[in-house]
Amino acid sequence: MGFPAEMRFRNQWVRRRGKVPLQVSGVNASSTSPGTWSSFDAVSASRVGDGLGIMLGNGLGCLDLDHCIGAGGVVAPWALAAIAKTENIVFIEVSLSGDGLHVFRLCPEASGRRFPQVGGGAIEVYSRGRFIACTGNVWRGWHCA
Repeated sequence: MGFPAEMRFRNQWVRRRGKVPLQVSGVNASSTSPGTWSSFDAVSASRVGDGLGIMLGNGLGCLDLDHCIGAGGVVAPWALAAIAKTENIVFIEVSLSGDGLHVFRLCPEASGRRFPQVGGGAIEVYSRGRFIACTGNVWRGWHCA
């Protein structure tokens, strides 16, 4: 998994089972309890659950672009516009569903918001108190320079 250093150095990582956050011990983790989070190395070494996730906050946020990838991998114009307008992007990955994108960015903490889009998609903007189930499936080879 090619997560950038800006994400790997954070002690905000958890294991996951589907979209449920887990501690490396297998006990549920909480997006509002940093004591249940671990380092990237610790969660990478654990075999609990079926993947990794990250908790948002401490300057790390995410645009969750739901249902934006259509047939043949074509990305909806509203999603491309959202990415183009987003500053301080660190990493973009394809979501677990395979038809969405996670746009991780550096940003101040704020309340989450959801913006429905034409065609059933949505832009969800989070920067604290949220868990993102990560895939490490880099979108179009996108990495921060």
